[in-house]
Amino acid sequence: MDVLFQDITIVTMNPLEPVLEHAYLGTQCDKIVYVDTKKPEEPAKKVISGKGHVLIPGLVNAHTHIAMTALRGYADDQTLTTWLFDKILPAEARLTGDMVYHCARLGMLEAIASGTTAICDMYFSAPQIALAASELGIRAHVGNVPLETGEGFNLADGSISDTYELLTRFAEDPLITVFTGVHAVHNSNPSVWSWVNGVADKYNLPFCMHMSETAEDVDSSFRKFGKTPTAALEAAKLFHHPTVAAHCVHLTDEDIAIMREYGVTAASCPVSNLKLASGIAPLTKLKEAGVNIALGTDGVASNNNLDMFEEMKLSVLLQKNLTGDAAALSAYDALYFATVGGSVALGRGETCGRLMTGFDADIVMLDFTAPHLNPCHHVISNLVYAARGSDVELTMVRGRILYENRQFTVADPQKVIADANSLVASVFRS
Repeated sequence: MDVLFQDITIVTMNPLEPVLEHAYLGTQCDKIVYVDTKKPEEPAKKVISGKGHVLIPGLVNAHTHIAMTALRGYADDQTLTTWLFDKILPAEARLTGDMVYHCARLGMLEAIASGTTAICDMYFSAPQIALAASELGIRAHVGNVPLETGEGFNLADGSISDTYELLTRFAEDPLITVFTGVHAVHNSNPSVWSWVNGVADKYNLPFCMHMSETAEDVDSSFRKFGKTPTAALEAAKLFHHPTVAAHCVHLTDEDIAIMREYGVTAASCPVSNLKLASGIAPLTKLKEAGVNIALGTDGVASNNNLDMFEEMKLSVLLQKNLTGDAAALSAYDALYFATVGGSVALGRGETCGRLMTGFDADIVMLDFTAPHLNPCHHVISNLVYAARGSDVELTMVRGRILYENRQFTVADPQKVIADANSLVASVFRS
């Protein structure tokens, strides 16, 4: 056995045994090989005392633009139109592939330190993001999706070359999954949809997209196609591959039925949606309909951090107020969305998202000795309603410890910070 966590509280997300007290969890290579309340007979190379600590499955950030750490705080407190068209898009035009790489590394360290073990990232210079993830040891669904608002489709678009480069460079990397898709219905057209369908068919790729993020997105889809974004994408057969749809704020009952039929995951980003006044996704309705739900932070330009504990808490608090029912969604639901739901979204529901024998060793340990986590009547309630990303003490992905005792084992954080800050300053403060 490589690593043994002993005398620790384990939140397994196994419905048969959701929480184990004074328990033991062992890993070997990239797998969990032991979970029990009895100490194993087999010795371990490394033993970690778990007194006063809690183990949870690694958190999945199901929608982000990780390199937007370059634009953290760059355009706050603006209306969505001003934020996007006057600030963010012109700023993004100044980002180079080198900046994307270094700012992605910065974002990934932030994510790892707050318990995230997998991300689903949509951005340009996607091979640079995949490279950063591979180097730092975090799982990453990565893609650069084409944008085309006219009637044609430019095959020289950077997203095309990025897609083929990702497929070539990272085909054998167990941490990297390549996706394709559309950015959104309002900035794409049927020629784009036809291309991504063909690529997905040829290489068996999943899809990712923004869907019904704002009321204007839905209005635009009706003007262009006479349908909601969900119905338009269904008609174009874009849900025939595993699909993660980010935001899903403005959905009709028909949209929700379509998502359920095709197994489309709703990746909700409550903090970003509140910050940009986009609305509140109907998670209670989605859950009742049997739609898989995951959580994401979106990019830090509209959040402004990558702390999935904030997303968990808000995801259920908003539903309580949206429905007028304090029991609408529970703390367990929130943790499920961020672990099991996220793993299902990324096609890893049978191997990730739970702390069970045979599952991948994507594990997070939190320090529960802090004042704000005591007393602890219900560990899952404390995890969702009281814990913070800064309570994470250890993050492991595929059995490799990336962060331990609040120290990174995979990179020098001061150098990563300095590199990113230097590049950003050279562009935005010159």
